[in-house]
Order: sequence, then C-alpha cells, then structure tokens
Amino acid sequence: MVKGDATPTSVSKYVYLSGIDDGISGSWTFDNYVTLYNESDLKYEGVINVNSKWGYKFYSTKDDWNSALGTASGTSDSGTLSTTGGNIPAPTAGYYLFDVDMWDHVAYEPGELKAVAYNAEGKQVATETIHTAGKPHHLSISLSTKRLQPDGQDLVYITISSVDKQGNLCPADNRLVHFSVKGVGHYRAGANGDPCSLDLFHLPQMHLFAGQCTAIVQSGQTIGNIRFEASAKNLKAASDTIEVK
Repeated sequence: MVKGDATPTSVSKYVYLSGIDDGISGSWTFDNYVTLYNESDLKYEGVINVNSKWGYKFYSTKDDWNSALGTASGTSDSGTLSTTGGNIPAPTAGYYLFDVDMWDHVAYEPGELKAVAYNAEGKQVATETIHTAGKPHHLSISLSTKRLQPDGQDLVYITISSVDKQGNLCPADNRLVHFSVKGVGHYRAGANGDPCSLDLFHLPQMHLFAGQCTAIVQSGQTIGNIRFEASAKNLKAASDTIEVK
C-alpha cells in the first residue's frame, strides 16, 4: 500500500496492521506491523501472514482505533490511504511483503511543520521547526567568510535569499537579483543551481532558483573593505562588508 492523504501525528517506528485473524479468537488485533526503514521518506516495510475475511486497516498508533488509515483508492495490491477510507480489500491468504509510504500523508497547508529526533533510548535529542513562507519582503545575504586575504585570489561565497517579513525562505520566488561590489575587490561569478538557467555567470546578476542564488566576490591586492549589495525589484535590498586584511 503506497501513498495517501492522512497526516501522521508523529514518526513512529511501526505502522500496525489490524484486521488479521489470529486463528483462535477471530478478533482483530494489533499484533502485525511493518517497520520503519527510511525515516527521511517515512517508508515502512515488513512481511505479514495475511488471513482476514473482512479486510484490514493500517494504524499509526498501536491500540488506537482512531488512527486508522483505510483505502482511499486502489486494490488489495496497491493504492492510496486515507483517514476516511474503508477496509483495505483482503487478498488471498498467505505471506505478503508490505511497503507503506507515509510521506505523502503530510497535508500541504499553511502552518508549522516540526521534526523531532530521538536517540535509541527514546530521548529527544533535536528539534527543527519550519513555517510556511508569506509574501516575499526583502533579500537576506549570508557570507562564507567576513575576511579575505589581499592576494588577489581569495574568494567569498555569498548566498542571497528571498525571505518574508519573519525571515522565512520564499522558495517560489525566482525574480532577477542584481549585484553591486565596491571597494578593494570585484565580482567574480554567480550561480543559482538551476540546470535550465540561461543566466551568464560572469554578469553581476542572477535569477533566484527556489528562492536563492549565489554570488562570488574576489579580493584585490590592497588592504581595505569590500561592500557587497544585492537588490531586486519590489524587495528591500541587502548588503554587507567584507574586510580585506
């Protein structure tokens, strides 16, 4: 069973399969499950002895009947899952390899997405939260270094990003950004990671790709400062200073 539209409440090590006859009571149990093998893509897999007359459902939480994922579309061999779906059709009894992809269950809607990492003992060790970006508001720049050598060869890599008022990256922004370099250095090249881009890397301008692009500035052979500025139409410009010493 692959893909779906329900939202898992958390990343669990197992996804349970209920609706399997235990051969004695004839009741539904949570004794069968598939195991997480790819956390980044939320993929689960396992071999299960299927023997159900009434079909079955997947559950993201053991013994929680409210976490059911049933058939939204498809057959007993493959399909999509949904919290509102019915029982998954029962195939012929036997052993089956189940591959469940829960990643597509994440709902795409404005809000907050939080990831929590746990160690082998179940202790929380890291968290990361991202927010839906608003309207592009200004440019933001990040320097690989704030100091260059006055040897005429040293380089600083500058990442330019389109962000909203709260500083969230706007990945859908692809507008043209212009670069200005003043002081004891000069513009060397630009890039944006877009394999289809026709922008010339030696010109002091570059379109954003997924909301970002890169500019490279080279030092001269004189001690002093380099002033870099990135500007784009309808966005507040960003600038910073690199020391050459």
